[in-house]
Amino acid sequence: MKSHLRNRISKYKNNLNYNFFFKRMIYKELKTINDKIIMSEIGTGYGDSSTIAIYKQLRKLKNDFSLICFEPEKEIFKIAKNNTKLLINTVIFNKYFLSSNSVDFLLTNVNKYIHDDELLVRIKKMYIMINPDELIKIDNVEIPNIVFIDSIRYSHFAIIKTLTEFNKDIKVIMEDDIPGFGELKIIQKHFSIRNIKYYRCFPHQWPFVAFNLISKV
Repeated sequence: MKSHLRNRISKYKNNLNYNFFFKRMIYKELKTINDKIIMSEIGTGYGDSSTIAIYKQLRKLKNDFSLICFEPEKEIFKIAKNNTKLLINTVIFNKYFLSSNSVDFLLTNVNKYIHDDELLVRIKKMYIMINPDELIKIDNVEIPNIVFIDSIRYSHFAIIKTLTEFNKDIKVIMEDDIPGFGELKIIQKHFSIRNIKYYRCFPHQWPFVAFNLISKV
């Protein structure tokens, strides 16, 4: 009984520590944006965790901001939409933050990084089966100046490819859930980035990375 209670207390403290770390990281990176903050959250999930934390930090810093969220899973999107309905200056879309070009880019390059044949087939099949209506159209999206990415493995470099289509320098914060900062290493092979910052919060399994994506123009 005592052991169970200790485990619950430990988990509670770890969650508090992580929440404090995450808010501080987001706040620090938001402060680097001098203009109106237009932020995209890519991989919103249920809209009750990182979305709320990001929103609170935006409210601390700015009265004038936009938080634009993307969640492609329909049932999860419905829950997230309900959880975020009272947040001002916040919208959520049931879309992948991918363009048709970035899907093609992923399908062309992902085999260089996945050496598990079964996983590679599963990943490629998932993206091949995406309906074009589930993708964003670059001309219809408000251009962000900062994004937070919490997406599935081996999707980050395709999301970055989408961002390059805006032809604008963009601040990126992302969770890197490939060991050894694997998502970052893939991105560095294809894109120009600078000002890399590494964030860790033990015992949270995966680190975060922030950097500036440099426009191709």
